[in-house]
Amino acid sequence: MMTSKDVIVKIISAVKNYRTPLGVKFVDRELEVEKVINEEEKAIFNGMINVLYGPKGCGKTTLFRALQSTIELEDLGVDVLYAAGEYEETPQLIKLYISKTLGEVLKEIASTIGGSIEVGFRDLNVISAPITFFKAAKVIVESIVKKLRKKRRVIVVIDEVRADSEEHLSNFRGWLEVFANDIGYINLDYKDKTGGSIAIIALVSDALVAEIRHIIGPKVTWSFMWNLPRKAVKELAEELHLNIDIDTLWKLTGGNPRALHVIAIQGVEKWFKEEILKDVRNLYRDALEIFRDREVTWRELERATCNIDDASISLLRSMLRRNMAIYIGAATPLSELPINEPWIKEDYAYQIPAYYYTLRTMISKKSINITLNSVLNNL
Repeated sequence: MMTSKDVIVKIISAVKNYRTPLGVKFVDRELEVEKVINEEEKAIFNGMINVLYGPKGCGKTTLFRALQSTIELEDLGVDVLYAAGEYEETPQLIKLYISKTLGEVLKEIASTIGGSIEVGFRDLNVISAPITFFKAAKVIVESIVKKLRKKRRVIVVIDEVRADSEEHLSNFRGWLEVFANDIGYINLDYKDKTGGSIAIIALVSDALVAEIRHIIGPKVTWSFMWNLPRKAVKELAEELHLNIDIDTLWKLTGGNPRALHVIAIQGVEKWFKEEILKDVRNLYRDALEIFRDREVTWRELERATCNIDDASISLLRSMLRRNMAIYIGAATPLSELPINEPWIKEDYAYQIPAYYYTLRTMISKKSINITLNSVLNNL
């Protein structure tokens, strides 16, 4: 019989061989896999909603799709049920990806939500139904307790939860406050019946979610995932056939997998103009509207590049809303953060360093009309 350690080693080994739908190897996420699977790590708690956030494009979705697909290959007592959808309270089409080991639960969910069953990506069962995010999550965990008669560790992943506006933040907060209590009782019921456990992981890419953290408090756990470490950038760059200096790639992307993919497809010049320069220019316009004076605006922006933790609250909120910055202060890290980098401080960080270097270049020239070359010369 395999021990918990054996299961973790087997899953990590399988994830190393996972390839994304684009055919690219899933690079360097052993640490994150272990922290999700290993209950002794105290990163993901059973019987709770675990909010996992991180920079846009850092690989949250791919991590859990890789976990689900590799766990499906062999019955290891762990199941990942993945729900692709949003949480607004209006009916929409939500897809639930369910492994074959949860076949007992499949028909119960489909019957309750009125969805159709089909075979989807990597032969996972898929239920599609017009249903709200809130109802889908509750139906899933109640169906597990009702139909699953064996001991399993079930991880329910709700992907792309939106927290990009006051309305979305309010909706998400309301769901967390209500369902955080429900999931605790539902988990106890399942544990009493089988000895198993249920955990909910809500994946969020909108940095504004940090604003409700102190309101929700200990009802839910808060973790964050980061971009790839520097040593993995070279490996992914080779996978993507990127013929760009690794040090330059690191200082531009900070190891963000999506940024590296886009650069491989579009080229660094187009990526810079469409993904970075546009956002930093808009941030300048936000700041000018906040401070109403050009000299004060440049001074406050410079303050934010010297130490993002010292940025004015209004400017920082604009950076969070635009997903240029992210809060890292009190959440449990799933990933190792780079050390001694100017774009990462104690409480906040730039999501990718290109934002930091572009902003710094604009400040040095006191102009938003800069080029990629001027930024590269400022790295």
